Amino acid sequence: WDQLNLVTKGWLKRLPDFEDHLQTIPELDGVDIKSLGERLENVAKSVGVKAHPFFDATSSIAPQGTGTEKALKKASKKYAKFRTLIHGDPKQANIFFRKSGENAKENELEVGLIDFQWSGFGLAATDVAHHIAAAVQPSCLSNDGSKEKNLLDYYYDCLSHSLITNGVATNMKEVQDIIFPRSVLQEQYETAMLDICRIVFAYSWNRWKAELVPTSSSFNRNAYNKSLSSALWLITRCSRILSLREKDLNL
Repeated sequence: WDQLNLVTKGWLKRLPDFEDHLQTIPELDGVDIKSLGERLENVAKSVGVKAHPFFDATSSIAPQGTGTEKALKKASKKYAKFRTLIHGDPKQANIFFRKSGENAKENELEVGLIDFQWSGFGLAATDVAHHIAAAVQPSCLSNDGSKEKNLLDYYYDCLSHSLITNGVATNMKEVQDIIFPRSVLQEQYETAMLDICRIVFAYSWNRWKAELVPTSSSFNRNAYNKSLSSALWLITRCSRILSLREKDLNL
């Protein structure tokens, strides 16, 4: 949680490595990109608690009895009913695929995961955001968020059918209207993506040199640490999501 106060500093330190590239992105026209870290730091506490609502860290980031502490606890309780078991680190290196069988079609795959050291109770959307930011190819994403939406729509459809199959819901309408509306997934996903950005700005990019090409073959590194396109996409989406959510995330 010490990173909550290092977002601005980390962003300003790394910005020169990306600045020329960011100026070529239409979605960032007119955006004060220098202030991005400060804006993200302003909502970092709220974002952190909402993305990880089952870890009681409010006392470590806000004095007891203050308005900030109360706001953080309220934000945490809002998401508590969506608790589920998550992997915790669904990056590329932890996910494996194989054909379902010798006679399986090319798109019929089984999925296996390893490294469960971060597993525990969390939000499904937090894992989804982590996976998209850390493992998805740049060609599957777009700065305007349209390809991202397609991925989330597909995930939501699969999740909804799974909830019905496993007896959590009786039909799609119940899932969509009561149990887990698509709008809730979107809100939780955007919150989690901002939380990832504050970790990347304050911590991850301070650990690695800005040499994305030499690390591109590293299987264990996240996309934003080894792909310039992925890094620029993450920055662009951070700016866009902040512009949409800044008011309701400020404490």
